[in-house]
Amino acid sequence: MSASIEMICKMKEAKEELISVGKKFDWLIEFFRGTKAEQETVKAVSVGEPAVTETVESNGQEEDKAEKPSQSELVRRFLKENGNVRNKDVVEMIKSKHDIEVAASLVSYIRSKEGFKKPTEARVPRAKKAPAKASGATSGSSMIREYLERHPEASNEEVVNEVLKSRKVEVRPTLVSSVRAIMKKKVAKKSKASPKAEKKDKKKGRTGLPMPSLVVRVLEKSPREGLKWHETTDKVISAGYDYRGTKGYEGIAQNVYQALHALSKVVPHRGYNGKTAVVLHDEMSQRWKLNPKAVKKNVA
Repeated sequence: MSASIEMICKMKEAKEELISVGKKFDWLIEFFRGTKAEQETVKAVSVGEPAVTETVESNGQEEDKAEKPSQSELVRRFLKENGNVRNKDVVEMIKSKHDIEVAASLVSYIRSKEGFKKPTEARVPRAKKAPAKASGATSGSSMIREYLERHPEASNEEVVNEVLKSRKVEVRPTLVSSVRAIMKKKVAKKSKASPKAEKKDKKKGRTGLPMPSLVVRVLEKSPREGLKWHETTDKVISAGYDYRGTKGYEGIAQNVYQALHALSKVVPHRGYNGKTAVVLHDEMSQRWKLNPKAVKKNVA
């Protein structure tokens, strides 16, 4: 028990010694943490020279540094006074006035971030080109077009030479090619209407009816037992079907067979009520005839 008490007493004494040593070191730390002006004053006093002028000069330099604004502040001040000036002009004016180089990207960033006006008034509007019709002159394209309408088989060089000779206007062969291509496209668009009409006539024939309707009309006039495939084809041809393909009779027979096969399906057919087969096929006799149960719609 006595040994532990002695150890506690020794620890307290060691702690007090450490505290006293720490206080001495604290004074040294505070001394070294002093400002530069205080350190210069201590040196001057130890040497025996006055240190007042040095402190005044150092304070003057610090005041100059504090008064000198940053680049962002200069740009911000200038934009408040002249918001409509372009970024390049802002850079040049700051350089001439303060002898400081500022990047145009910094001016643009501050302008967009702080919401300054854009330099709209500084933009110079582009001069509009006068239309060619006002002067009464004819364009080179119209000259080329006129010549090609009269001479469609002329080469590009011939067109260029003729326009230069008659109108005294220089045109390029590439312009002649482009005008020629545009004229061909217009002609092709106009001629698109006639092939469509031919396709419709090919499907309907001279009778004005499509093949399924023509087959039904032929079977209506046929005997009760029906007609065979080649007999139906002959009747369709005699009814006035105009085939314009290259296969001749074989092509007409194929069209007739396709129409018979489609009419024999139990599906909704145009002009008939419900789902029903309009045509029946007898496999034994290979004949086709109308279905008596197929009812036509009443057309008012």
